[in-house]
This record gives sequence, structure tokens and C-alpha cells, in this order.
Amino acid sequence: MIIKKMTKITLNEVLIVSVTIIVLLFINNLIFEQPILFRQLENKMVDLRFKLRGTKDSKSDVIIVGVDEKSISGVGLLPWSRTKIAKLIEAISIKEPKVIGVNILFIGKSTKDADNELIRAVKKGKNVVIANLLIDQKLNSSTKRVVFEENFKELSSAAYGAGYINLNPDRDGVIRHISLKKEPYPAFAEKIVENYMSNTATALNKFIIKNGSTYINYYGPRKTFIYLSAIDLLQNKITYADLKNKIALIGVETIATPDLNVTPLGIISATEIHANIVQNLLQNELLYSNKTIDSLISILFGLALGFSIKFTPMRKSIYPLLLLIFFYGAISFYLFSFSSIVLNNMFFLTFFITLYVILEVTFKAYKRRDV
Repeated sequence: MIIKKMTKITLNEVLIVSVTIIVLLFINNLIFEQPILFRQLENKMVDLRFKLRGTKDSKSDVIIVGVDEKSISGVGLLPWSRTKIAKLIEAISIKEPKVIGVNILFIGKSTKDADNELIRAVKKGKNVVIANLLIDQKLNSSTKRVVFEENFKELSSAAYGAGYINLNPDRDGVIRHISLKKEPYPAFAEKIVENYMSNTATALNKFIIKNGSTYINYYGPRKTFIYLSAIDLLQNKITYADLKNKIALIGVETIATPDLNVTPLGIISATEIHANIVQNLLQNELLYSNKTIDSLISILFGLALGFSIKFTPMRKSIYPLLLLIFFYGAISFYLFSFSSIVLNNMFFLTFFITLYVILEVTFKAYKRRDV
């Protein structure tokens, strides 16, 4: 009788402590980031969701114009002169796309005539967005500033606008995130969308400011988007309808280029990554995480495990745990695929599963003593 009473008191105390821990973890999750190990685990889980979901139908107006092996064979080796890029921009402009994005940095030596030819082509198009870089400039040992390094200044003045093309991989070298709205500088994709849908700018800014760094929602592996070879445009083999009112992104698309990047769905060119980001912004499909949703799901998961400890027979204690893990996986996949929400709960799940095992062993030990 005394043992039973002690068992009951101990059980209640443990449950109170468990609830207290859950509340503290909820507060901690709202304020602090997960440890690096768990963030890396979260990234791997995001990669798995991409692979399970497969190719996503984008119904995109984004067209990639690739300077590829076929173009190099017909026009010449890289890097192409500014005169050649100017002719490509003019060939695209004739087809009346709504926006032309040039994902090429003009940082090599050139002639004044070639510069002027490129400037004229960009100015004539009136809808060209060019690529720039954000560079961390060290002012002294403790202070640095972010500098928007322009393609030569006259070109920036001639273009509709410019945006940074920086893509920063995670620790494992995979590009999953994009940092948007680094005031006062826009991202390349932002400037393109602003040009394409001028009335989108306000709503777009609200989304970006609220979410900052966010997951890129990849639609599929390499060449998921409609792809045109640059030489086919230069030789006028592309119809008017192929580019009319579309977004044309010009970029280097050769296999040997250093512009290829690792993504959750394989190796993709930087230009196609920007195409994914543009389409994400147009369709409002950027993936994002919400700490409140994460915390609430973690609490429900923890409470469900707590109830299972009390009401599940010892021989069947593993079943509710497996069932809850299955439900969590199903919910996370559904939110990922249909609501563009990424659950980041690996830290909580690991904690609760560990706590579950400890409490399960403890409670079953007490029950055996009662017998």
C-alpha cells in the first residue's frame, strides 16, 4: 500500500516536471535557434521531403536562355564578349518578353565600343535586370559593411534595375536558402519580379521583411524550366510566341562551368536556381518555417507521448511511439507539399523520444514493484 502511494506521488511529480520542461522548451524555441547539429538534421529532412514529393508543376512564365555547349560551338568560347551578349539581348528583345534577366557579371577587360554596344542593347530593351554582387568589405578589425558591387556603372544606369545574385550554401555545400531584402539592396529575383508585376512590390516586401532567410522551393531537377539555347535565338530559330510576355533569364549553362551548384534535387545551374526563386515569388511558394507552429506541434507530440506512457500496456509501448512518428512525418510532408511550411522539430522530437524512453522504463519499473 505504501509502495503504491509512493508510486502515484512519483508519477504525478514526474508528469509535472515533464510539463514544465515542455513549457520551457516552447519559450526557448520562440527565442533561440536550434543547435547546429539539429539544424543540419533538419536540412537533411527537407532534402528527403523534396525527393519524396518529386517534380512540382510550376506552370511557369520563366524561360532560361542558356549559353551552352551548342552555343559555344557556334559562336565561340567563353567568356563571350560584351558585343556578343548585346546581340543576344537584342535577339531576345525582338520577341517582346516582359523582363530580361542577365545572370552574367561583366568584370573582365573590354573595349569602349563593346561597352557602348551592350549599354545600347540594355537601354533599348527597357526591361533588363542585371546581376551584381554583395561583398563584405572590412573597414577595420571589428567592423565591416556590405557593398553592392556594380557591373560597370553605365550599364547599371541603362538597365531597369540590378539585384545581387549571391547564393550561400549551407555547411554541407547544398544551396537550400535565399536571403532576401538585404536593405537597401534587392535580390536579383526580387528585381525581376518587381519589373514583371509592379503591383506585387508592396506585398512582396512584406513577405520578405517578415521571413528574411527562407527555403527555396525547388520545382524539380536540372532543366525543369523551359530551356532555349542562346544560339537558336541568335539564329532566329525561336518563335515570337515562345518569349512574348515571358521572363527570359540569360546564363551560362555548360557542364564545365563553375556556375553549377548542389541542391536537394541534384546539381543545378545558378541561373536555374534564380528561376526557381523568381517562380517562388510569383506564386508565393517560398518555403518558410513558423516557430509558433513548430512549438505547438512539439507540445502536442510531447503530451501524446505522456498519455501513451500512462495508458499503454508495457508490451505494446513501442506502438504509440511509432504511430506518433508516422503521424508527424505525414503532417510535415503535407504542410511541406501543399502549404509551403517547413516544420523544424528535430530537436524537440529527439528530446521527447529520449524522455519517453526514460519515463517508460521508470514507470514500468514501478509497476513491476507493485505486483
